[in-house]
Amino acid sequence: MIHSDKLVRLPAHQLGQASEVMARAFQNDPLLKYLVPNDVRRIRLLPSFFGTVVRYCLRYGEVYTTEHWTA
Repeated sequence: MIHSDKLVRLPAHQLGQASEVMARAFQNDPLLKYLVPNDVRRIRLLPSFFGTVVRYCLRYGEVYTTEHWTA
């Protein structure tokens, strides 16, 4: 099956899913590892952190994803 890489605005009801994806994508980021060196604590905190970021961007800007979450 071929998936489209078409960009679409993130619907507000997908905020939680987007936060989880961002948390997984950045869990080994060097800056975040420096700020929260404990792996277990960082993995627990990042979804909430990125939830705040995505919520802010939804409210005051725009958030985009791909149509089928392929990128």
